[in-house]
Amino acid sequence: RFVSMFLDEGRIAANISSPNVVSTLDLGRADDRSLFLVMELVTGASLAAIIREAGLRQERISVEMAVEIIAQAAVGLHDAHEATAPSGEPLGIIHRDCSPHNILVDVSGHVKITDFGIAKAMERQTQSVAGEMKGKLAYLSPEQARGLPVDRRCDVFILGIVAWEMIAQARLFDGSSAVEVLHKVSSMPIPRLDAMRPDVPARIADAVAQALARE
Repeated sequence: RFVSMFLDEGRIAANISSPNVVSTLDLGRADDRSLFLVMELVTGASLAAIIREAGLRQERISVEMAVEIIAQAAVGLHDAHEATAPSGEPLGIIHRDCSPHNILVDVSGHVKITDFGIAKAMERQTQSVAGEMKGKLAYLSPEQARGLPVDRRCDVFILGIVAWEMIAQARLFDGSSAVEVLHKVSSMPIPRLDAMRPDVPARIADAVAQALARE
């Protein structure tokens, strides 16, 4: 099952053409039958590391920088959502785990989405075990938390969480147990960003609130 999922990741990612998605260059088995996946090298850091470093330095990420990072990440996700097979058939790719750990920022400021290893796509040869939870608990959409079918709006919600946390510099769905976190993802009232941080323009707060709309 692991081998099938590994090969699926490479096949899915190879169909995504985007300046904001880490490129998959090669995939296969070596002479000793070990699996390999060759991906573009991104010289930089994950968004998770950038947020953590800002916190350690007690510095705020500017609203302008946060918006630029989210905008580029959104382009990468959109390109993945629109990806097609060579035949032109839509692949229906959904990342489902676009948390800060999977958003990379290179030294030139270019943002790239990585790790489509748990992506759901029509091309997948493996199927998730029924009820198996995918993604990190604090970065799930309500549909994932409830075990319901997902579509590309799942990624919009997760990117909304990332935007909220990067700008507010606080965790959105935090809890002492998995049950508490899942309950918050499903039903916790979400504070507006301009209420958390006065320098956030209303239109930015509106956009993030729209991304985080559960319905």
